[in-house]
Amino acid sequence: MEGSAQVDGRPCPPGGAVVVESGATATLVAESPLRAAHFGTRAGPGLGGCTVHVFGPRGQWLSGRLEGVNATWFTDSTCATCRAAFFVVDSPDRFRGPSHSHSQDEVIYLVGGGVRMGAHRYGAGTALSVPANVRYAFDGLEGGHRFLNFRADVSYQTNAGAAPLLETAAAREGVYVGDLR
Repeated sequence: MEGSAQVDGRPCPPGGAVVVESGATATLVAESPLRAAHFGTRAGPGLGGCTVHVFGPRGQWLSGRLEGVNATWFTDSTCATCRAAFFVVDSPDRFRGPSHSHSQDEVIYLVGGGVRMGAHRYGAGTALSVPANVRYAFDGLEGGHRFLNFRADVSYQTNAGAAPLLETAAAREGVYVGDLR
């Protein structure tokens, strides 16, 4: 979230991300004061992965045209060994999301701005946990919002009255940028 680091000798600049798969080891050395968010599961997908992925701030994919936001995907569930989805969503303007659900549990961590879900308003520093198959919607507040989004495995999003959509960057018309380290 802030600062930069070296991960096994590879640079992870500000805005980048590191994915340490189950069973992998890595050495992270902070190059400046570092503030990081850590996501994971108690039990990984059990895919036998032992890889450490290091991404620059442009991630692997950029998407968001379909939703009217900017999404930077570090992982999008297509990695054969980690299968996680981890991305950042930016909306510089007020945004109204559709009523939808996901087939996997989801963690949303607000980094900036705020959102409203029902009668509740949430600001930066708030983590929201949304269980799989629970329908919800949120409105971005005036001034926009920025959040981290994590799902531990391949997921489908279902909007009200629509067929399920595979939640990958490519399915959302993403553009591959490959900012890998």
